[in-house]
Amino acid sequence: MSYYASRSFGRKLDRLERKHRKLARGGVTVLRSDGLMVLRPRRSGLPRAIAFAVLVAIFVVGFKAVVYVAEGPITYQTRLDRLSAGTAPEAMAARVMEIDPVTQVVLDHGEPLIDRGLQRWNEFRPTLIAQYWGRL
Repeated sequence: MSYYASRSFGRKLDRLERKHRKLARGGVTVLRSDGLMVLRPRRSGLPRAIAFAVLVAIFVVGFKAVVYVAEGPITYQTRLDRLSAGTAPEAMAARVMEIDPVTQVVLDHGEPLIDRGLQRWNEFRPTLIAQYWGRL
């Protein structure tokens, strides 16, 4: 019986030591629902920042792939050339929108899927607009 009690007590001590190590790096005071103010360890922002950066990168690659399939390769390259000849922000946007190896892999494997989705969207969009304006 005392073994189990000491084992759970040891786990509780380990949790407290871990919390105190985290609190040494900074804490936030939180008001609980019962009115007690509790000091909690500050969350690390690095994993969230990395996750946000990965999501933005996935969005940009997907956006480039959809625009490339919708416009076609010749029109897409023409628009990029026109953008790169513009102002500094336009040139930077053209650099971001260039087809990189990751986008090329997405296009190689997903172009039929993207094309089918665009066709279905073009079929669905007039119906959606007509329903919105109450014409159906």
